[in-house]
Amino acid sequence: MRDPHAHTPSQATHIVVGDGITALAFVEQCSLAAGDHLVVLGRNASQLGRGAAYAKGTAGTPWRYAYLLNSPADDIDPAFARWLSDRWDMVADTMTGRAPNWMRAAQPLVNAGDVYGVNAPREFYGDFMEQQAKEALARQRGFGAPKGSGCTRDLDRRLCPHPAKRIKWHDYPDRSRSHNHSPSRGRCTRRSVHPASRRR
Repeated sequence: MRDPHAHTPSQATHIVVGDGITALAFVEQCSLAAGDHLVVLGRNASQLGRGAAYAKGTAGTPWRYAYLLNSPADDIDPAFARWLSDRWDMVADTMTGRAPNWMRAAQPLVNAGDVYGVNAPREFYGDFMEQQAKEALARQRGFGAPKGSGCTRDLDRRLCPHPAKRIKWHDYPDRSRSHNHSPSRGRCTRRSVHPASRRR
């Protein structure tokens, strides 16, 4: 009996190198046919969309959320501004009592009903982009994935078992110094796509 997961000459392997916003844009733009493989290679590929700029900080680090975006949330991405507003209670709980006192700086805008205008901590934008990445990968897998399988769970390092499209992650150590390579850059081998620019 023929193995339904076996690679055939008609199948293509798409490789995206990177784990940041550019890599995510290539993942979104890759055109996958049935049976194709999508491989994401990055230092933190299991947190695709964050890259080095919006990486998740270490729990308990005093300055974890001290690094802010350079522009108001709405200028960076209206979808991010809505995401931030919808989760404001969580954001406020996380930021209350931290130094520097970001909540005090943001309070005038919050009181004016302009949460969209705050310069949010970069890690929150990373949370947003990581969520966008998970949704993009779900779309790439298609809608026929078996519920509860490795295709919809344990997304970081497991080969998707669904026969239509397979996605695999590879986290690799930072070798940017020795190879002059930035892990946040992305490239898709199948198509050359100019991803939509994002202000951040």
